[in-house]
Amino acid sequence: MLLILGCITSCEGARRTADVPSHVIRLKNGPNQFELTGTGQAAGAFVAYRDNFNAHGYSVVSFYARGRGPKDTDGPRLLVPFVGGSDGPQWPGGVFTTSEGADCMLRDLRLYRATKNDPIEVLVATREFGMSFTDTAAVRFDVYHVAVNSDGEVGVPLYSIVWDHSFPAKHQYCDVNTAFEQELKLGTVGLRSD
Repeated sequence: MLLILGCITSCEGARRTADVPSHVIRLKNGPNQFELTGTGQAAGAFVAYRDNFNAHGYSVVSFYARGRGPKDTDGPRLLVPFVGGSDGPQWPGGVFTTSEGADCMLRDLRLYRATKNDPIEVLVATREFGMSFTDTAAVRFDVYHVAVNSDGEVGVPLYSIVWDHSFPAKHQYCDVNTAFEQELKLGTVGLRSD
């Protein structure tokens, strides 16, 4: 059985989209440490930039848990993959990638928790390409929650970041980080390395 932890906009009695999560966890290039499940589970994310010597390099983010529970501090690092998406699986290997241009970010994320004792949640913003990277176009937000495979279901990771639902931005944007700030007050600083 997968236990889904957290809920931002779709669960009964949950916060509404306008109720902005107050604990954004800023990810920087390199290793980042944080708590995963709200139960003391040590975790982290590693952010690296894939430069390709033009305006379209991108960041890659992989999430990890330390051990098989909060008290397993010497256990192995376990990959916490992204699972699912609005159009099915999104990223090979379960790691997240941004989509970047010189003028605008077309895909980025925010990691946050509603309170310091809640599990992390991930919000991904993706802008339609349109005719170019500099277009203003529709933005879709995808909400992901931490899931724990508490029953040891075969073939399913112990921890995963599972897609829950999507919702559209109210306006069109060139840069998804502008959408994060103007629509959800989650700031304009994402994973871009500069």
